[in-house]
Parts: sequence; C-alpha cells; structure tokens
Amino acid sequence: MRAGGINQTPPTELTRPSHHRCSRRRLHARLALQSGGAARMIRTMAITRTPVAVAEEFIAALAAQDFERLEYSLAPDIDFHAVVPGTGSFRERSGAEETASQFSTWFGDAQPLELLDSSVEAVVDKLRLSYRFAAFEEERWHVVEQQGYAVVGERGIEKLDVACSGFRPITERPQ
Repeated sequence: MRAGGINQTPPTELTRPSHHRCSRRRLHARLALQSGGAARMIRTMAITRTPVAVAEEFIAALAAQDFERLEYSLAPDIDFHAVVPGTGSFRERSGAEETASQFSTWFGDAQPLELLDSSVEAVVDKLRLSYRFAAFEEERWHVVEQQGYAVVGERGIEKLDVACSGFRPITERPQ
C-alpha cells in the first residue's frame, strides 16, 4: 500500500501480521500532517492487550456481528467446544477461521442482534465470559445466552468452552 513512498494505511487501524504469531498486537496510530497533499509524519505504537481486554473485544465483535474482528481475538489454533440444545448438541472446531464461522452460523442472521448483558471475570487461570442477546430471527424476537470459559494467551483466545441456552422465543422485544 505505498504510493510515492508514503504508507496509505487509514488512521487508527488495528493490524495483525498474516502469520498471526506475534506476541503483541499493533495499533497503528497514524498522524499525518498534510502539506501539499503529502504526509510528513507517521507514528506507530505497539500495545499489549490484557486477557480481559481480549475477551471483551470478542464479545464486542460478536455483538457487532463482525466475524472477521471476532476471528482476530482468537488464537490461530484455538481449541473450541460448545454444548447447544437439541440432538447433536456438541460442536468442536479447530482454528480461528472455523470457530469464527461457527459463531457466524449462530448469530449472523439476526437482524438486529442487541447485547443485553455481558461480563468477563477471572476464574483462577481462566476467564468466564457471559453474554446475552436479543435477536430478531424468523419473524420473531428471541433471547440467547452463552456462558464460556476461556484460556487467553499472547495470540488471543487459545481455548474456549461454551454452553448455549439456544434461541428462546419471546413475545416482544426485551427492554
């Protein structure tokens, strides 16, 4: 993305190397002072995210139905397990792309998907994630909740075990 030797990356873009194995996430804060259309200064800062911040980003990405962003919160080789209601109620996925795709299958069709409540708390060496959504699907409102336990490392969420309530139909939009 170079034009005339100037980096054209948009301001405050979260970037991740294609190999996904860096120990730090990079936040590129771009300061461009325009002079005759040419940028004169570009500054890059490295930040390290805490495990809680990674889990909160996962929930925020899910609430926004931004599954590419959700994938960034996952380690490339995440080990994912879920228990869901009904027959064939166990799901296993390996890798960030497959795991993000599973969440897209569950939550991608809801219009709208509204976050009602969420929390992230430490449980010794794991994090407990809890989130509840109001989802409009199939011509009616539903409430769906998931409880998860995550191991978060330098590359993102490395292990995630989830139990799901299923989409519970309700008569009107929750307040």
